[in-house]
Amino acid sequence: MLGLLSAGAIGTAIDGFGLEPRWLETTMHDHVIHGLPAHLEGYLIAQLTDVHLVTLRDLHTAIIEAIRTRNPNLVLLTGDIIESPGGLTPLRTFLDALRAPGRRMIATIGNWERWGQVDLSSLARTYKEAGAALLTNDRLMLESDLALVTTDDSVLGFADLKAAMERGPTARHQILATHAPGLLDTASGLLDTAPGIAPSSAHSGATPRFVLSLAGHTHGGQIRMGPYAPITPPGSGPYVAGRYDTPFGPLYVSRGIGTSVIPARFFCRPELAFFRLCVA
Repeated sequence: MLGLLSAGAIGTAIDGFGLEPRWLETTMHDHVIHGLPAHLEGYLIAQLTDVHLVTLRDLHTAIIEAIRTRNPNLVLLTGDIIESPGGLTPLRTFLDALRAPGRRMIATIGNWERWGQVDLSSLARTYKEAGAALLTNDRLMLESDLALVTTDDSVLGFADLKAAMERGPTARHQILATHAPGLLDTASGLLDTAPGIAPSSAHSGATPRFVLSLAGHTHGGQIRMGPYAPITPPGSGPYVAGRYDTPFGPLYVSRGIGTSVIPARFFCRPELAFFRLCVA
């Protein structure tokens, strides 16, 4: 009996520390948007989050190959991409490999870029030199009738969704990129005050505030007991992983790529999520 328990513990450790953190899962989501213009049919977004990049490994090679194969229009990096100044050099190499003609790469900031004392001007320069853009509380047009709203990190209090909604051009369809999903649970005070954010509900028939919101931060719980995630980091709100309906519209929380604090994943493989926009 003791031998079986020991074997089980060893197997669990091998899986959690050795196998799952390197075992990428690619997910594809067809996201139907009512009233989406025909020219945006098939517009493809790849979301990368919580990479916690220290050095390039086989996992990152798998990400590069998956993105090359699927050829998304937009690579969206939703924070915690690096966690220290030492990550800037591998980040540049990684971004260069993701770069492609006609492809946009846009990044936001997570709590680890700030906790890790990454110089934000150096981070912005690294993104720019690789053909990407680092945005905080901002809004820009992706295509006609489709805008991207981005926020800074909300865990440490730098997110300002109201300011983001006051910047840049407006569009009928808007996507939100933010690092920690708890922002969508705590920002309800904006429902009636932020420009371009009109009240709606699942039954009102009104256009959602955002046709899609993308976040990370939770790592999907990282160490799970089957479907149950006993611990998620502050700033997660009620969200763990996958799709949720919120007062702001549909939200997807990715499990992310890397690990934090404990270098292990259990029942929670790294995730590279793709979102294909579809006309209703």
